Amino acid sequence: MIKKSVIIFIAIFGVLVLVGAMVLVVLNRLPQKPTPQSLNQLPTGSNTETWLTYEHESLGVSFRYPSHYGFRVYESGSEPTEVIRAVLTTPRGIEIEIEREDIEPLLEDSCIEGMICYKNMDFQEFAIERAKLGCVADGPMGSTYCPDVIGKIESATTKNGLRKIRFYLDLVEETYQGAEAKEVKILGPIYAIDISQGGAVKVLFIKPSLDEAGKGLSKEEMETLELISESVNVLATKLKTIEKKSNLKK
Repeated sequence: MIKKSVIIFIAIFGVLVLVGAMVLVVLNRLPQKPTPQSLNQLPTGSNTETWLTYEHESLGVSFRYPSHYGFRVYESGSEPTEVIRAVLTTPRGIEIEIEREDIEPLLEDSCIEGMICYKNMDFQEFAIERAKLGCVADGPMGSTYCPDVIGKIESATTKNGLRKIRFYLDLVEETYQGAEAKEVKILGPIYAIDISQGGAVKVLFIKPSLDEAGKGLSKEEMETLELISESVNVLATKLKTIEKKSNLKK
């Protein structure tokens, strides 16, 4: 009788150990959010003396970036030409997008059934919604979307007096061909800076491109994003509302 009880105990214990090991394996495979320095806690010893400054009236802001980073801009295909997105490339080949989003052009078609209602959205709500919408892509082979914010949304004020938030998104990639599969990655950190200046909501995004999701930024790249976000300044000229065009050119 005692032997039987011992055998049962050992069997139960073995099952529990096996289940625990399986749980640890699953947790280790889940994407983990990086832990950058606190928002507005600038890297110590960072040298930005050799950094370059870029500004453009249609983008409405100026910002600084490392001189050894690649830099290019995307312009609208209409006249007069407007810069609608800048892309930085780190020495590792990681692409960082700097892009502006305005709420005003979206209000006309907003709040229709089946559409996102932007009316009465504040800066943070608009920034999160547009960041999530920027992940959406559908095709015959699969789809991509960002359903949720991961963890806490951090908020701070830059040295130039602009409100900014930093957050991460779940990025889901589903494939339809062959054996259906779903992969969850992390997109971020995403910086959103309020450049509204008291008018309709305008947001400047500084974020890794979708292709960089799940790769993870190095410590140097994380610190650089923080410094770039701190350098953003709204130009003295009034911000003109940007109408997003589908016809882009380099």
